[in-house]
Order: sequence, then structure tokens, then C-alpha cells
Amino acid sequence: MNKDLKKEGDSVLLCCGRARCPSLKKSKSQKDHYDLTDDFGGSVSLTKEQLSLIKDAVKELDNS
Repeated sequence: MNKDLKKEGDSVLLCCGRARCPSLKKSKSQKDHYDLTDDFGGSVSLTKEQLSLIKDAVKELDNS
């Protein structure tokens, strides 16, 4: 597992070296969805396909 990822219960934390980290876990209410929860408790439910596009979206934003 990547050193910036930390498994905690049924979630994976996206650690940034600070006290609070966003987390990702499989949705219990929607099949084939994942819940991404930010540092402030807000969350969004995304499909695996949508999650896989995030890296490309960041590149696109960085290049514009």
C-alpha cells in the first residue's frame, strides 16, 4: 500500500501528514459506489469509474 494511504477499519485514509485526512470507503447504501469524505465531514458518492478519472482531472487542471 502507498505510504500516503492508511487502512483504518473499513476506510482508507488519504494521509497528507496532518491530523485530519480525507477517507474513502465502499458505500453501504449504493452498490458499486464509494463514499469520499473530506476533512470537514462532507461527503460525495462516486462510482469506481469516476474515481479513476480524478488523477486525469488534476492533470488537466494543472495544465490550464
